[in-house]
Amino acid sequence: MKIRLNNEEIIGLASLVASDLGIKRLDESALLMNLEKNPVMPTIISDGCGQLWVDRYYVAYSLSEDTFVHYVYITPEHASEELKVLPKDILKCAKPKEVEMLKDIARQLKNALKSGRPFYLTLEYRRRLEKTSIIEI
Repeated sequence: MKIRLNNEEIIGLASLVASDLGIKRLDESALLMNLEKNPVMPTIISDGCGQLWVDRYYVAYSLSEDTFVHYVYITPEHASEELKVLPKDILKCAKPKEVEMLKDIARQLKNALKSGRPFYLTLEYRRRLEKTSIIEI
């Protein structure tokens, strides 16, 4: 059983999300180099329309006009690690909008863990990736 997407699948997913967001500066070769690094650090791609985070363990985006972060791919390892620190981060927030955003992230991470799958991938992107043969689940 597959426990996470491989680097090529992550790049394929990131390309789809970037295209949907209108991000034109996705350098796939640089992204692959970052995914192969140990320890891996997320690649953050910013454009006027939003921001895309790409990591071995998650892919997420935020739109410029929206303060919320939307996860499209999450591994249980990432979800568990983030859920350990989020309560402290929420307590540090002074602005209600930031608290709301962090609580929404916690909800997404908990739902990913509840999915019972080795990794969470939104249904929309799962279907699109399967159609393009980028991924085999």
